[in-house]
Amino acid sequence: MLGTDSKVSVPAPTDVRVVGFARLRAGGVAAIVGASERGFQPALPRQLPEEFVRFMPRSARWVRSESFDRQVTGGTYSGAFYFDPGADWVSFDTTNPSAAASSGP
Repeated sequence: MLGTDSKVSVPAPTDVRVVGFARLRAGGVAAIVGASERGFQPALPRQLPEEFVRFMPRSARWVRSESFDRQVTGGTYSGAFYFDPGADWVSFDTTNPSAAASSGP
């Protein structure tokens, strides 16, 4: 894949990019970002496809943890995950995501 040695990789012609927003159950985001060892910091989702920007929650106060990103991706694909603890939103932007070996069927 192009750009694998950088923080932001460039999708190749055969890569699959999965981008979106999801709303978790009440308190779901607080449970994730409350883990102090992950070091969540304020951050804005970057480089979203233009057609997704209009769906972004306007009043969201996004936080992100590179440690959490690495834990989720397991180093097998690139991905960034942003959370809004106040409204339980998650924004995700991944390239070639795969299911974790322990995720089951």
